[in-house]
Amino acid sequence: MTGVPTSVDDMDDLHIIPSSEDPAEAPAAMVSFRRLPDRLELASIQCAIDQRRSRTQVAQSLGVTREAARKRHARRIRTRPDRKDDA
Repeated sequence: MTGVPTSVDDMDDLHIIPSSEDPAEAPAAMVSFRRLPDRLELASIQCAIDQRRSRTQVAQSLGVTREAARKRHARRIRTRPDRKDDA
């Protein structure tokens, strides 16, 4: 089982969930399910950034300030080279 993704590129394993055939794998399955919302949020933020949404617009969609969104996601989101911080 992999750790928390550090970028959208690390999300290839969303479909890998431990089998329920082995009861010892149940805790690992729960961890996978708990991580899923964060991974989906990250993917949707990356999609919005790729579609030229401003960081302010993304933050408003999340219901947080731009600064809070940046603090949480800045290291995990790829920014286009031609983009300024809130372009």
